[in-house]
Amino acid sequence: MHDPQNLADLVGIAVSLRNKYGITPFHAAAQGYPIPNALTVRYFLEGITVNKIVNIVLDIPRLSALTILPRGIPRTAQFEVAITLGG
Repeated sequence: MHDPQNLADLVGIAVSLRNKYGITPFHAAAQGYPIPNALTVRYFLEGITVNKIVNIVLDIPRLSALTILPRGIPRTAQFEVAITLGG
C-alpha cells in the first residue's frame, strides 16, 4: 500500500491502544523504504496485562506480527511486547 495516509492510519491504531487500554509504548518505529508501510510499537507490560492485550491485538485487522519476550531476571513478571501493524 503506497497511500501516504497509511502511516497516519497505523499511528492512529497505536494511539487508540493507548487511549482505550492505557498502554504506552516505549518505542515506535516506521518500517519500509522508500515509503513507510508498517509501524512497530514496543511495550513493557506485566504478565496479567499481556494476557488482556493479546486478545485485543489479535483482533486488529492490520496486525502483521506480535512478539512477546520475557524480560528475565530480576523482572520475571514483565514482558517486552512488539506489535507490528501494516506491511
